[in-house]
Amino acid sequence: MAITFERIEIRYSKKRRKKDNKNFGLNVFKITFACLIVFLALFVEISCEYVKYKALKDTLDVEPTEPISKSIADVIDEFYIKNNIDFDFIIYGNRTNHINDVINGIKETFPTTLKHIPDIEKWDHKLSRSAIFFMNSLTELEILHNHSFYTSFGTQFRNLEIKKFKFLIYIEETKSFETVENITQSIRHLAIGMLSDMSYYEFLIFNDENKIVLAANVFYSENKCREINLRKLNKFYKNTQKWDENLDNFDHYANFHGCMVNFRIPTFYEYFIEGVKSFSVLNESLSEKNIKFVGVINALLETVAKKHNFTIHYTLKDNNKVWRSKNYNLTDQNSFGIEINTNPVFYGFNYIYNSQPIDSYDFYFLISYNDFYTNYEKLIFPFDTTTWILIFFTFTLTFGSILGLHFCPHWIKLIVFGEGINNPAYNALGIFFGISQLRLPNESFCRAIFIIYLWYCLIIRTCWQSMMFEFMTTDMRKPLPQLIEHFLSMNYTMVWDIITTGYMYSETFTDANRPKDLMLYNNFEEYFSLYEAALNFDTKSKYAFFVNTHIHAILNSTFKNSLPVMKNERITKQSTISMIERTFITQLIDDTINKLMPSGILQHENDYSMWYMHRPVDVEVKDPRRILSMFDLEFGFVIFLGFLGLSIVVFICELHALYLKRQLRNLLGLYEFIRVIREKLKDYHDRW
Repeated sequence: MAITFERIEIRYSKKRRKKDNKNFGLNVFKITFACLIVFLALFVEISCEYVKYKALKDTLDVEPTEPISKSIADVIDEFYIKNNIDFDFIIYGNRTNHINDVINGIKETFPTTLKHIPDIEKWDHKLSRSAIFFMNSLTELEILHNHSFYTSFGTQFRNLEIKKFKFLIYIEETKSFETVENITQSIRHLAIGMLSDMSYYEFLIFNDENKIVLAANVFYSENKCREINLRKLNKFYKNTQKWDENLDNFDHYANFHGCMVNFRIPTFYEYFIEGVKSFSVLNESLSEKNIKFVGVINALLETVAKKHNFTIHYTLKDNNKVWRSKNYNLTDQNSFGIEINTNPVFYGFNYIYNSQPIDSYDFYFLISYNDFYTNYEKLIFPFDTTTWILIFFTFTLTFGSILGLHFCPHWIKLIVFGEGINNPAYNALGIFFGISQLRLPNESFCRAIFIIYLWYCLIIRTCWQSMMFEFMTTDMRKPLPQLIEHFLSMNYTMVWDIITTGYMYSETFTDANRPKDLMLYNNFEEYFSLYEAALNFDTKSKYAFFVNTHIHAILNSTFKNSLPVMKNERITKQSTISMIERTFITQLIDDTINKLMPSGILQHENDYSMWYMHRPVDVEVKDPRRILSMFDLEFGFVIFLGFLGLSIVVFICELHALYLKRQLRNLLGLYEFIRVIREKLKDYHDRW
């Protein structure tokens, strides 16, 4: 029994161990599965967090896009900067959050004057300067038009001063471009009689479906030269938060598409020819077809026309024609009008648009005589810079070649310098100064180089000596500035007509280069009386003045310092033109002209507009220098280079001939050596 019990005990223990192993494996599987679930959940959570982090990181790496209101504010800021004038910011109707965001974005850059008008019909304010309007809908634009044209502007609206105003309107309501164009066109037809060639608003910003449109009312468009059109300048897409074109928004309408702009001029051509050199005609014919206009103003307008793509047509002044504008100052020979021909119908009457005249005005600089050139400065006068550089290069090549040949074998020196020439550098210098040569080279190449260099030095030396004789016997003053900006930077005394002082002085010169001091006198004679009192010199009886007696204003930054130089003063006249601000067309041309003024386009005007103030009238003012340039000495350099090239060919041929000669000599020597050896061997053989 004991044995049986033990067997049962062993059998039971085996079964229990097997069951325990099975339970253990099941528990391990459960634990592993639970851990996998936990790890999977953690992986999913970590992955989600990583995706969020990656998206956030990508968002931080890319510059955030500007909101719509900020983009609109930037365009208005650009309009503000472009015009450089003060604006009133006016809100018509309800003041929405979006309009507030736009205005707040503008206030961050520029201080503005903001006016809110909830009810337009109760507003009795008259516009006194340019304005930027914010509206909720196109209906408010129509109400504004119907009310302000006949109420707010009043008599001031009919005044030409209204032409100086600039307007930009932002409309929050979403409308299609065609709808906005139709409404603005109907408003324009009603107001066109009062506004002449300027619409009530120049620029519009409005919502068009999924984008914001910046548009402008312009005359000229492709195939439409005689009607006002609403043209798209740029588009801002709301989904991409970007403008369509990254350009200057307010320069897009600067293309006139080849349309014609008529410039009206007076008909007294003889006076133009006799007195005015800034704008004149080529002949005295009164027939418009045979007239060719010349002068600086014509050249300037042609430059502007080429830049803005319009055609110039000069129209004669017709006294029988009824002009709408009555403020032309055509009695001044330096003024002529610009006219834009269109013929819209207003209450059944045809008329012609007119813009402000282009005023050509003169201002004078009182200039002290510059110092004389010294004799040392005259040493470099005979040739211009290019000629001096080529002469320096020629002599550098000459002496550089001599220095380089110094390190070459002796037989090459014999070819180039010749036999018995020990000082080639001294010989080259002596040839230039005309020293005679006692010894000539024997080789052909050396003779050719010698003759070419001798001829070249003869030309250069003769030209320099002849010009120096003329300069030494002539008193020459240093040249005067030719550009307006140079006169301003050197603080010359400037004299202007008092009529142009108020407007042209502020428009022509920026704050950076504007003379600071302004002195007014009753007449121009009072100004020169200061010189007469100081120097006791009677200017009226001995000297002629080419000065307009109506010049009253003197802009003088160094007036006191210029008093002691009365006898050595002269007056030089600078002519320029400008347009009184009235429309975007005249303003555009005016801006272009002002940019061209400092560029030297008026330089040829000074050639015949300079007069000596204290010298007889018949004395011609010109630069006494006559500098020889490469146009004068071109033949000398060409022949020199040609013969130099031929000499190089001769040198190469002689060098090869010498080489062949030496080789032949060596061969002949070898043949003679072999012959002598053969004879000796023969003698030796005979002896044996």
